[in-house]
Amino acid sequence: TAVKNLQIGEVIQDFELLRELGRGGFATVFLARQISLGRQVALKVSPQRGREAQTMASLEHDHIVQVFSESIDGLRKKRLLCMQYVAGTTLADVMQNLPGNIRFSGTGNDFLTVLDQVCQHRDEFKPSLLQERQALAQGSFFEAVCWLGGKLCAALEFAHVKGVLHRDIKPANILLNNYGRPFLADFNLACQSD
Repeated sequence: TAVKNLQIGEVIQDFELLRELGRGGFATVFLARQISLGRQVALKVSPQRGREAQTMASLEHDHIVQVFSESIDGLRKKRLLCMQYVAGTTLADVMQNLPGNIRFSGTGNDFLTVLDQVCQHRDEFKPSLLQERQALAQGSFFEAVCWLGGKLCAALEFAHVKGVLHRDIKPANILLNNYGRPFLADFNLACQSD
């Protein structure tokens, strides 16, 4: 079951819960402030099962959400997975808001316009990522889709080389920051390949 009885503003170990980012059948993800380091993180709170942290910890890649730490809250009997916070939205949210005609005659800039409309939260200014956004803006919609797909394929290939199969690739598990950079997330169903 999803996490219940956690309130915004509550402190759980080293984390102050700021707002809910998402909820699934097994876990809730919060934007949290890691008190000891004074930084914002994504905190996934779930029952004490699974090996998502161990799986993701070996996957340091520019297009895979980073895991920083895992701990168990014995009082609440919950697992706390501290991860990189990707300010932005999901690919599912962008796809849901794309006008129908953009798929046939749109541009990469049209894609970014929709991304900007659905991004409720912005990442800090990062000049190094402006080139990626400009590359998306200059092409056609098809070229933007291919660019995003290429980045995600590279991340999946990296995971496969490390022996990890994601097993739950879908638009809701792909995060996009406001620069358009995609990140694979939610390795809860991942398994080690033999």
